[in-house]
Amino acid sequence: MRTCCFGTFSFVKVLTVLLIFTGVWLVTASKSRAQMEREKAN
Repeated sequence: MRTCCFGTFSFVKVLTVLLIFTGVWLVTASKSRAQMEREKAN
């Protein structure tokens, strides 16, 4: 029983970390895209 709960908890942890990294990557990608567009305009 305990290992089942621990497995679920670690799965949630992994899912949370993946979501955080995906969010950070999206923000970074959109920032770099905005910078590229700004350089094109100049």
